[in-house]
This record gives sequence, C-alpha cells and structure tokens, in this order.
Amino acid sequence: RGGTVDRSRGWKWEMAQAFRGTLYFLVAAPGVFLLTLIPVVGPPLAILWGSYALAFQQTDAALARRGMSFAERRAWHAFWKPESMGFGLAGLITLVVPFANFLVGPALAVGGTLLVLELEDQLILPDVPATSA
Repeated sequence: RGGTVDRSRGWKWEMAQAFRGTLYFLVAAPGVFLLTLIPVVGPPLAILWGSYALAFQQTDAALARRGMSFAERRAWHAFWKPESMGFGLAGLITLVVPFANFLVGPALAVGGTLLVLELEDQLILPDVPATSA
C-alpha cells in the first residue's frame, strides 16, 4: 500500500488509548459471561456483545494508529456495524474451536488490520461505473 502519513498523537496518548481499550475489553468479557446465564435471550445477546467486543479489540491498534480516540473508534464501529459485527462473529466462532484458537488469535489481529484498510479504501475510492465492452 505504500507509505502512510503518521497521524500519531505521541506515545503518552497512545498508551492512554490502549489502556482505555483494554479496560473496555476487561469489563466486556465478564459482562458477556454473566449475560449467558440469563435464560433464552441471554446467549444471543452475549454472542452479539462478544462479537462487538472482539471486533473492537482486534481493530483497536489499527484505528489508534490513525489517531482515533476511544470515542472515535466506537463511532467507527457504529458506522461500519455490519462489517464489524460480521468480523467479530466469525472470529468468535473460530475461537471456540479447541487448539485452533492458538492460530486464530494472531490471524484475527491481521484480519482486523485488513478490515480497517479495506473499509478505509471504500471511503477514499470513488465508485467507478462499470463500462460495457
């Protein structure tokens, strides 16, 4: 993709943002578990929240490198909700497979970065109508 412009706000800001992202995931994980204990509606809601939290965690580094604050990253996930939730759900399902999660974890980190890059390209590149030849 070539070089990118450094939009970093400094290492102190990045550390604070990483800490906020980690705190969100540390709060979400037990919340998802407790949600599964509610009969009937709990498990589907837990899957949705877990998918969101996983997608948020895996895209956190790529979005923070673009200078986005915690609130801006949440807004990014709200704007790209179907794509974000689909990525998180696919990741959540593959993490359930025993022993495969050792390989899937690093692949999800790469996948989160690729998701950000691909969606970023959709905002930059104009739609070019297909010409019939």
